[in-house]
Amino acid sequence: MLNFQRYLYKNIGNRIKKHRIQLELNQTDFISYFQVKYHIHLDRNRLSSIENGRNYIYKNPYLLTAEQIEIFSEDMECIPKELIFGDYEERERSVKLVLLAIIMNSEKIKENGVEEYIIPFIDNIFETKNSREILFAFNNYLEENDKEKERILKPIHGLEEETAEKEGVNIILEWFKNEYPFFTSSENVENYKNIAGESSPSINFISNLLIKLLVGNIGFAEFLSRKLRGALNNNSKSNYSKLDLSSFNKNIGQHGGILVRSKDGFYLFVHAFNEMWERHKKVFMEYFESSIFSKENSTSRYKYLNNDLFHNVITSSELSNIVFTLIENEKFTIESIDGHYLFYRSMYEMAYEKILHV
Repeated sequence: MLNFQRYLYKNIGNRIKKHRIQLELNQTDFISYFQVKYHIHLDRNRLSSIENGRNYIYKNPYLLTAEQIEIFSEDMECIPKELIFGDYEERERSVKLVLLAIIMNSEKIKENGVEEYIIPFIDNIFETKNSREILFAFNNYLEENDKEKERILKPIHGLEEETAEKEGVNIILEWFKNEYPFFTSSENVENYKNIAGESSPSINFISNLLIKLLVGNIGFAEFLSRKLRGALNNNSKSNYSKLDLSSFNKNIGQHGGILVRSKDGFYLFVHAFNEMWERHKKVFMEYFESSIFSKENSTSRYKYLNNDLFHNVITSSELSNIVFTLIENEKFTIESIDGHYLFYRSMYEMAYEKILHV
């Protein structure tokens, strides 16, 4: 289950802390300021807990009381909805992050005897791959755009191999920051870690549907088809052993981690995800505005914004039907038809081959 409540509380705390800093007050003076202006009592431990997004079952089970929500909102000159969820731009980032978290479904990998979340952001990918792998993956990503590749990597031409590799990685990282700022934001990385929880089989269905929505990008469609064919032919590495044509067809099993951990897949995944978001963010925003962000219209309902509610929202048949409809529409939309045609033709071919070999 994704830890939506932790993510929510951490960001509420960050907004309150940012407000205090903007007022140029330390915690002690901030407490005095509120006591004088609003006649409410806050001790330093409670304020520290709020700013760090830490709720305690017997002290502040919902992080803020209804009275505190009203008072903080008034002082920050925002409505309670913006205190709790942020402004519209912040809510957009939240929904984009939620979709990414659904695809990943809190998947972990065991390295050096320690299980860690697979973090689908550029810094984490760069940390786990050497310079040569990064350059190789980048070359593959721009395989059909030699002019763009030449332009980006021009500064390293003529350098010694070791120097060229190091400089090339820095250039690629800067390029990535400009092209895909969402996937290079350290704040988004922290937010992803906050929302990640325990993998849930009930999330796999919507997770796989969202992956299928990404195949509107033809590069990603080709990549995913290759991975599925490799798994079908038992040629995939052990890291990808969970990739299975039958389970993916049925929208069961976890497949998000496979897509971002391969050296040639991360760029394609990010590009496809961004394209999908730009095509459909209005639809997803409408859904989450009505099912989550409107829940605080009555401040007293704030306490019901918990992990169970959020889990029901993201695993609902309503959201699944929305994504089903988007996939079907994309099969007949000019900007995505080629990717879907290539992918589903490949799926049918693999399914037929599998029948022949039974």
